[in-house]
Parts: sequence; structure tokens; C-alpha cells
Amino acid sequence: MYQKKYRGFALSLDVAVVIVCICLLKLVGLIGFQSYVKSAKINRAKADTAALALAVAQYAYDMENVHPDHTPAQCLPTDLVDLEKQYDGKGPWLSGNTITKSGTSYLDPWGNVYIYTHGSGNDGRFVVYSKGPKGNGTVSIIGVASSEGIGATGGFLK
Repeated sequence: MYQKKYRGFALSLDVAVVIVCICLLKLVGLIGFQSYVKSAKINRAKADTAALALAVAQYAYDMENVHPDHTPAQCLPTDLVDLEKQYDGKGPWLSGNTITKSGTSYLDPWGNVYIYTHGSGNDGRFVVYSKGPKGNGTVSIIGVASSEGIGATGGFLK
């Protein structure tokens, strides 16, 4: 009778050790998986900004053909929503895409709005970028990224 008491205690200890080991393995797997999720989101942001930049460039090319006397900045869209519209039988330049949208804004994988800016006057350069995972990154119009900004630049020169 005395031996059974020790056997039951030893079995409980073994089960507890196995449960702790399983929990540690799950934790290690979860930490490893999170790096793949972050990498996938960054790649998605790169693909989205490239698609948006290509649509902006196509828009500018078509608008230059419609209005050949305009400056490059006037041929660029004022907002990314302009890419969904039609002008003089041209467009839409962005339709059937898989970029997440909320209202009139396109969202990056972290839920932030994609930023679109362009030059003024005769400067036909533009940039489309995401603020990145931390939400504080930028990309300049000449393509220089700061912090964790992710973007694509382009230009339209008459």
C-alpha cells in the first residue's frame, strides 16, 4: 500500500513534465511563426506599392495623351481613388485588385493608409508608400526610405 502512493506521485510528475515540454515547444514554434508572418506582410506591402505605382504611371501616360499640353504634375492623379475612375474613355487603372480598401483609402497589411504624394510644377516624380510595421516609416519622392518605410517611386516626364 505504501508503494502505490509513490507510484501515483511519480506518474503525476511525469505528466506535468510532459505538459511543460509541450508548452515550451508550442512557444518556440509560435515565435518562429511570427517572423514568417512579419516577412509576409512586408512582402505584401512591397507588392501593393509596386501595383499602385504602376497604376499611377499608366494613369499619367494616358492623361498625357488626353491632355498633351498639361505639365507632368497635372497628369498625375490627385489621389489613389482616381485610379478607379474613367476619364475620356481611359481607365480604370486599378480594378479587380486584391489591395485591402476601407472607404476611399487603400490599407497596408498593418491597417495603415498607403501614402501617395507627387511633385509639383514640372516635377513628375511620385511615391506610394506604407509606413511599415511600426507605423512611423516614410519613403521620400526620390526613393529614400526612413525607419521601416516600404514603397515604390516612379516618374512621369513630359
